[in-house]
Amino acid sequence: MPKFLHSVQFKLTLAFVLLLSFVAGGSLLITARAASKALREILSSELLAVASIAATQIDGDALEGLQAGMEDTPQFRALLTQLDAMRRAHPDMKYVYTMRRDGDAIRFVVDADYGNKADPGAGIDELYEERPPEMLEGFERPSVDSDIAQDKWGATLSGYAPVKNRDGRMVALVGIDMSAQRVEEKEAFIDRAIFLVLGGGLVLAALIVLVFSRTMIRDVRKLNAVATAISMGNMDASIDVERKDEIGELAQSFGRMLASLKLMMMDSRDIAGVPREKGPAE
Repeated sequence: MPKFLHSVQFKLTLAFVLLLSFVAGGSLLITARAASKALREILSSELLAVASIAATQIDGDALEGLQAGMEDTPQFRALLTQLDAMRRAHPDMKYVYTMRRDGDAIRFVVDADYGNKADPGAGIDELYEERPPEMLEGFERPSVDSDIAQDKWGATLSGYAPVKNRDGRMVALVGIDMSAQRVEEKEAFIDRAIFLVLGGGLVLAALIVLVFSRTMIRDVRKLNAVATAISMGNMDASIDVERKDEIGELAQSFGRMLASLKLMMMDSRDIAGVPREKGPAE
């Protein structure tokens, strides 16, 4: 194994695999991030459209007239039923609610989960502690959170749109929390696919380089064996390397060198008076 680790074959394979990892890995990573961004943009666009349409369906005048303690009134129940129907109409819609501004505070008006025993929603004028900038923007125009939120209920993306009364004045906003599970599942699938493609590609590339370099190294070793034989005085060593690349040119150079050495040795013997060995025909 140590001999192989220092071989040209191993170094060629390692260099090619590292280069492929850098180029292909970088390209696939950029592709994955672009695909993930596109998936989130699609979800954001869908959420903007859903929130905008929902806002136009809500009775702003009825919403504006609700005050704390009116949870049992027909007015509240009608809006509650409407919001719950909106949620049931979309399989990925998890939460639907309306809010209004009370000075610097944000308070719930109608929450589709109000009265739900498993997940009780907020009552009228219940304070909402957070003030995300996208929600504040939602009182003026449709907006969507900049990133997916992750909590114990799962991954969601929230969208908002202003609710107006019959005079066109903004009185509240409708908020919709859309499940981002499909997006995360697709992102996970893309990541797994990239890992498999990259891993399989690297293994295949390594095998191809190993096979390719093996033939090249084999011929180099043949030339090395010939050079060793010549250095030990064996002038009958044969060169059986036939290639049309640089190694083939090197083999031809070896052949010419061997022929020249034989001629030089024959000439030196003639000068020294050493009789040549007679062949069968002489």
